[in-house]
Amino acid sequence: MIYELGKKHMSNYMTPMGMILLGITTGDIFVEANEDTLRVEIKYAMEMNGQFVSNNTMEIQANVKGTSTLKLSE
Repeated sequence: MIYELGKKHMSNYMTPMGMILLGITTGDIFVEANEDTLRVEIKYAMEMNGQFVSNNTMEIQANVKGTSTLKLSE
C-alpha cells in the first residue's frame, strides 16, 4: 500500500474469491520523532471495487533497541 496525503492509490489484489480492486485514500499523516522513538500515525479510507469499506488509523512506533515493550491494540 502507498500512503500519500490527499491522494488515492489503487491496487489489484488476487484472492481465492477472485480479483479485488482496493483503493486507499490518505487523510492525514502525523510523524513524531525524538531521540529514542519514532511514531507515525496514518489515517486513511479504504474502498473495495469502488465501494467505501472503512475509515482506518494505523500507528507505527519504533524504539531504540532495548527500550520498548510490546503493546497491541485494536
